[in-house]
Amino acid sequence: MQFGTFLATTCTLDEYARKIPALESLLQEYHVSPDVAFFLWRPLFANAISVSHLSPELACQDHESSPQEDLFHSQTKYDKLRRAEKAHKNLTPVQRHEKYSLASQQVLTPVVDMVKNFLPAKTWEDISPQFYVTFWSLTLYDLFVPTEAYSREVLLIKQAAQSVGENKDVASSKRKKEQERCLALIDKLQEEEKRQKEHVERVMARLNKVRFPIALHRCNVKLYVYRMMVIIVSKMVNFYHRKKTPGLLHELQNLQRMRL
Repeated sequence: MQFGTFLATTCTLDEYARKIPALESLLQEYHVSPDVAFFLWRPLFANAISVSHLSPELACQDHESSPQEDLFHSQTKYDKLRRAEKAHKNLTPVQRHEKYSLASQQVLTPVVDMVKNFLPAKTWEDISPQFYVTFWSLTLYDLFVPTEAYSREVLLIKQAAQSVGENKDVASSKRKKEQERCLALIDKLQEEEKRQKEHVERVMARLNKVRFPIALHRCNVKLYVYRMMVIIVSKMVNFYHRKKTPGLLHELQNLQRMRL
């Protein structure tokens, strides 16, 4: 995972795509565990579905052809769908969410079909392939907006700007320049928060369209070892509890009785 994080932070998306083998190859040829394989592929899934904050194109020509790789050629699915609508700017949030859900389905359906054959048939007695892929393809960014953290950071920057403005030991030109920098940073943070809120709304709208049959007491409890995964699990469980998923309470009680 450290290697994946290194690649994601030092490579462009095009370079990253060239360096990461196909998901199916990671699982079947390299025998990488599913959690690591999906971790490496999450940036590619996100880019294929949404272009709100990522490059609209992803070059995968150097990969060997596979069903899921073909989805990343040229523009992303969501980009294609929204550009096909001439009056995109006039679409309602519901209509935009519909397009995002459709893009997600087109991107992830081949992955669902692939994992159906990769894992033992007994696996799907406890959890659906759709839920499996949905879980492993999501990140905390998809489910949660750290509004309080953004507010704290904006407040700190405002205080810094005020402090600089009151510092008479600094030349007025430098004070003005620093205050402008702080205001620009605040605008950047607020725009970033806005984009993430819109993204989370799209993801939640997509999840609201489906109701997965799940048996949590038989899920791989190793998922909960990682702190980030624990947070994501809690967010998803809370989400499906609010959706009144049948049998969820019973399965959570079974999970609570398990020894990790």
